[in-house]
Amino acid sequence: MKEKLEEAIKVCADLAARAAESDHLRLRQMKKKFHVPLYDAVVWVVVCDDIAKERKKWENLFGPVQADEMYDALCSHSGGQTFGLFFERKIITLKIVAHETFHLTHRILDWVGGNFDKTHHEQAALLHGFLMPTILKTIGRVKLQ
Repeated sequence: MKEKLEEAIKVCADLAARAAESDHLRLRQMKKKFHVPLYDAVVWVVVCDDIAKERKKWENLFGPVQADEMYDALCSHSGGQTFGLFFERKIITLKIVAHETFHLTHRILDWVGGNFDKTHHEQAALLHGFLMPTILKTIGRVKLQ
């Protein structure tokens, strides 16, 4: 586990260096899922041209869309073990991925009853350290060994 965390930190540092050069991630539309073994959660990662339209297709899993809201990206969860990250293809950046991954980290911890206070940061940091490179691998921006 420690080796994977160290690898994830290296990947994130490499990505941060690349982001300084060019922050925009050039992606194709896609829908893929991955498993978070420690919490038995499933995360769908969706890259699309229109988040509101795409998210509407997922209402049976994540509940209704707020019609009056506009999103650059969105983290969705409706109480079960399945979570969703929706990214707009033309404007996705590493910063947006990190931002939504932070929301996802908190939603998973909320779902399992985990705390995120000053004495429980490590649990969130480890989960975030797993999620960030896994999401980047899922969208095809990094190759993890």
